[in-house]
Amino acid sequence: MNPKVLVVEDNEAELPLYLRCIGEQYDTSCVNTVEEAVDHLRTGEYALCLTDYILCDGTAKGILREAGPQLCGTPIVVATGSQLPDLSLRVLEMGAADYIPKQDMTPALVQRCFEHVLVREKINKQLRLKATEDALTGLVAQDCFNKHLRLEINRYKRHGTPSSLVMIDIDQLGLVKEAYGRRVADKALQHVSTLIQNETRMLDVATRTCGDRFALLLPETSQSEAKLVAKRLLQLISAKPLGLKGQLLSLGARASVSGLQQMISQADHWTYLASSALEDGWNDEPPQCLRGWEGVTLPRVSNNNRTH
Repeated sequence: MNPKVLVVEDNEAELPLYLRCIGEQYDTSCVNTVEEAVDHLRTGEYALCLTDYILCDGTAKGILREAGPQLCGTPIVVATGSQLPDLSLRVLEMGAADYIPKQDMTPALVQRCFEHVLVREKINKQLRLKATEDALTGLVAQDCFNKHLRLEINRYKRHGTPSSLVMIDIDQLGLVKEAYGRRVADKALQHVSTLIQNETRMLDVATRTCGDRFALLLPETSQSEAKLVAKRLLQLISAKPLGLKGQLLSLGARASVSGLQQMISQADHWTYLASSALEDGWNDEPPQCLRGWEGVTLPRVSNNNRTH
């Protein structure tokens, strides 16, 4: 299968230039607005994006801000006929992978640019994984999660796009650690992390906040839809025990669900929200900005966690 390239250009007369320069070794899709580009890039399906700088509903800056490579994983190359001074440096500072003046676009130049960008992206991806992954679970690190949370809050404030947050607390992990040791407790966290990753979409973002707690950000998801996701995850955790050398370790969990707009209305600023919910962790009493969450709960497991 050929790598997929997203072209963002609002002038249909210039699309043949893009398609000719990209060639047939890529599968190309075309959109003409910032909003459409962001929606497409958030699917994570594209190896590259080639966008005009000035579009009918904004500029490439909006694409880089809302769906840049550190958020969606797709390197973005900016092409423009604009003669604005220092524009090439500015788009690179915004996070663009490269810059091509339209008057210089040729198949050889564009394809060489793409080849170089893809090689750099492979290297950068390996470096980002080390910096943005939780070493134990493979979920995103908290700092990276906070960036996604800030993005969703900003998107909601601008567009009213619904998003939701699910907090999952693994039951009695301390007892598991006491009975079986730290290594088994870590395996339990890895097991739950895998279940979460397998049951969520590519645009969802999950992190381990501290100890036995997980946060799951669900973009473009209403609170009622998020409750269904939470219930499904809790049922899955309960139904799929962890295998341990001939025996099964059953796990239970609790979850709380909130619409992002509800949380914003209860917090003075997103930084307080992120630091309260993620950096301090959750105690028995949630922070003031998160009170009023509607929780969904499965029965807690008994102290005897082993089934044969």
